[in-house]
Parts: sequence; structure tokens; C-alpha cells
Amino acid sequence: MDIQTLLEHCSQLGATITPTERGTLKIRASSPLPDDLREELKRHKPVLWLKTKLNLGPQRISDLTREWLGDIYLPGQSKWMPATHEQWNRLMAAKMLLEVEVSEDESGFMCWRLPQRRTVH
Repeated sequence: MDIQTLLEHCSQLGATITPTERGTLKIRASSPLPDDLREELKRHKPVLWLKTKLNLGPQRISDLTREWLGDIYLPGQSKWMPATHEQWNRLMAAKMLLEVEVSEDESGFMCWRLPQRRTVH
């Protein structure tokens, strides 16, 4: 199931998905979600997390990285904990799958955003 179909299915069931710190998702539904849907949500968690964050608009890369990695990486340290590499790779795979673009905000910080729709005149 692709991400958009997965999100639409959740919406049809009245479920809302909210990204939280450390790459987790808060899912609220009026009734328990089917087991197969829960498994799909787990399988696509990095992509769902990043997409729901970027649905809010461009996000600073530094903030997203800190939120995704939580306390397993502290900038300025010479080593990452082993789990950091796996988590980082999952975030980068989600970025690639969503075809995330890089932009600059009004303060000059680098941001990620979902692909912008191009119009042809």
C-alpha cells in the first residue's frame, strides 16, 4: 500500500496521525485499527512521520534531525551511537521516497519541504 492510500484509509476510519519526538507517531482512532493496517503503519513509520511533519510546511533540517534522532545523537560529539546510523538511514530513505526538496527559510536556515507542484503556463 502506498503512503497516500495508507493515509486515506486511516482517514476513512477516523484515525488521525500526529508525528511526535524521536520519530514516533501518535495515532488516535475511535475504534481499534485492524491488525493489517497497524502493521502497514509500523512498516511505513519513517515515511509517515516525515510526510506528516512536512505537510505542515517547510521544516528546518536541524529541527527534524533532532526530533527524529532524539537523544541518541548530540551535535559536536565525535561518535554516533550505533542506533543513530540505523535511524539516520531510515530518515534518509523516507526523504528519498518522498522526493523531499531543500529550501531556505526567511532566516537563512536550510529546510526540507514536500515537492512543490509545478504549473505550466
